[in-house]
Amino acid sequence: MAVVVVMLTGQIGAKVIGDRISFCLMSIGAVAGILALACIPKYGKANLLGPACVGVLINGLLFAIWIPNYLQARHNVIAAREHDVGAGWQLSRIPGLELLVPLPLTNVDSIAALRHAETNLHLSAEQIAKAEESIKRVQLYSARGPRISVDVNRHSLLAGEDLTMDAQAKQMANMMQQQFPNEFRVDTRDAEIAGLPAKRLTIQFQMQGEEKARAECLIVFNQPYMWQIQFLGPANLPAFAENVARSFSSLHFTPISTNMPDSKNQQRL
Repeated sequence: MAVVVVMLTGQIGAKVIGDRISFCLMSIGAVAGILALACIPKYGKANLLGPACVGVLINGLLFAIWIPNYLQARHNVIAAREHDVGAGWQLSRIPGLELLVPLPLTNVDSIAALRHAETNLHLSAEQIAKAEESIKRVQLYSARGPRISVDVNRHSLLAGEDLTMDAQAKQMANMMQQQFPNEFRVDTRDAEIAGLPAKRLTIQFQMQGEEKARAECLIVFNQPYMWQIQFLGPANLPAFAENVARSFSSLHFTPISTNMPDSKNQQRL
């Protein structure tokens, strides 16, 4: 019966349902055979030994065929899902940087972004004044999709400016926690990007009235700039972390040319 189900479901395309039905039938057959063997001491070998051995052997053989096929099919489904999520990512070129992103990056008004952030963060007057002075040396690039958003921040460093990756990572985590305090968790670790030391942050939190979200962040210094890159998406998005890691691995620093457009120099892969 299990063999028939596998043959039929392979033809009609109901592979998942067929696999489950086959598993149940093979399990029933194997258990029935084992029970028959267990009853031999009580009822004798005459009518039990032959059918029980045949049932156990056949169902054991079917299990031996079914298990690797099931594992391979499961692997194929996962690989296809990851391909669908990662497909269409583009090599984005912005002044000073190339990296893979799911959507085209566009230049953002830094002052307007700061004004928007001030409404969501509880900043003191001193912090706002400091941020307004610092934002003049920042170029922001952003992409917003239905499930993933990307933000790239290029900060021009002043001579002798005392900024450290540890301090910047802590500041980034604190600002995210102020904005999204529910179920907030952060994991900070050292990394190496394009041959330069970097900081990676994985941040998870509960958005108000929404699903859990995950942010993958990178901080790296490439004099005379500090780069901050953030990918934000649902925590359960398939292959999100893998695709972000692929993007970070693709990162390549380039000379900044005044003739280069701010955005939209995209190459589809």
